[in-house]
Amino acid sequence: MSNITKSSLTTAFRERKMLVGIVLIGLVALAFIGLSQLKMGTGATAPTINQASTLPTINQAAASVSLTLPTIDGQTLALSGSTGHVSVLYVMGYWCGDCVAGAQALAHIQPQYAAQGVQFVGVDVTTGVATSDLQGFLQAVGENHLTWAMDTTGQFVTTYQINTLDTAIILDQEGREVYRNLQGASDTDIRAALDKLLAT
Repeated sequence: MSNITKSSLTTAFRERKMLVGIVLIGLVALAFIGLSQLKMGTGATAPTINQASTLPTINQAAASVSLTLPTIDGQTLALSGSTGHVSVLYVMGYWCGDCVAGAQALAHIQPQYAAQGVQFVGVDVTTGVATSDLQGFLQAVGENHLTWAMDTTGQFVTTYQINTLDTAIILDQEGREVYRNLQGASDTDIRAALDKLLAT
């Protein structure tokens, strides 16, 4: 009788462990889905972004293209050609959760290089983006002194051959691309690239 009772308890214990395992797997799956949606913003489907067909590491041809973008404060921003100053461009989308950290990294180092005339620009490449779309993103980034521009026509994406968000690009004083990082805007890498460029 005691053996039967022990066997029954063992079986019940195993069944309970299996049930707990199934519940844990379900919770992990739900968490993964939630994180995926968070990265894309509040909706489950990301907006369309302007996209180029190829992505060279360095795009020297962009310097010869006349390119201006509207900014969220109603101004226009000239990027290509001889601007006389260095520009750090951060490619993002207002719905991109991963892009918040990249923008914050640039906002952190921007004051250090402002006196040297370096321009830090966040460029939203979402198709049909409007100023109002960026408000939630800017609140998430927090206080910053970056210039925020919008690629409303797709010309920026075509000119700089953009295929992915969370990309950092540095242009020299002549508007030539001298640096590109597809792994996000690392403040350490950006500092190193700027220090090298400004020392020449």
